[in-house]
Amino acid sequence: MSTDAFFKSRKDTPRAGNMFDSLVIVFPTPHKGGELVLRHESKTYTFDSSMLLSLPDMSSNVAFAAFFSDIDHEVLPVTSGHRVTITYNLYFAPPGTVVYQLRTPQKSCTFCSP
Repeated sequence: MSTDAFFKSRKDTPRAGNMFDSLVIVFPTPHKGGELVLRHESKTYTFDSSMLLSLPDMSSNVAFAAFFSDIDHEVLPVTSGHRVTITYNLYFAPPGTVVYQLRTPQKSCTFCSP
């Protein structure tokens, strides 16, 4: 989302009966604003990715938020920069589905910290 981009409060329409969640990943691009506001019953939660990603230890990380598909959510206007995201719809696997677990890279990884 670029400057002044936003979307108004809404609920996701499940794409299938087994969809249960949305996962939003925010890439570490410089931006201000664009907070994700979640509302459920009488509670409001605000996920401020621009603040989180501006922390010294977060400059090369991503920020993420996951929420149930029946939650009201909106993205407030981006006031500067670009908020770059990818959103996944999460689904329950059918019974009997084999799920594989990814393994953590060994310490021989050239990009790993000692």
